[in-house]
Amino acid sequence: MSDINKYENDEKELDEEFGDFDLPPAKYQIWLFHYDEDDNILDEENLLFTFSDPDPAMVKAKELVNDIETLKRYATPKTAYFGIEVETVVEFEDHSENVGTLFAEYVVLKN
Repeated sequence: MSDINKYENDEKELDEEFGDFDLPPAKYQIWLFHYDEDDNILDEENLLFTFSDPDPAMVKAKELVNDIETLKRYATPKTAYFGIEVETVVEFEDHSENVGTLFAEYVVLKN
């Protein structure tokens, strides 16, 4: 099953479980999280891209996994590896909320 079909099925299941209610349109954000060599998440994080559709967000995130040179530009001296995530984000009146992670992969930096 393709990623998109999986998301459509998940959405249908949520509709059946919770009923129909209005949510603001979701955005799909690509985040870069920094981890140290002891697997601790660092305070550094980068919002790299925001999309209105999940397809291009997934494509771009998968490209980033293989683009070590670009990722190295974001590294700090303590960064041992990155977590790259595509998050489904909904903007509410007073806050933004990650309502689901569509993609998560780790990339180890080689010195």
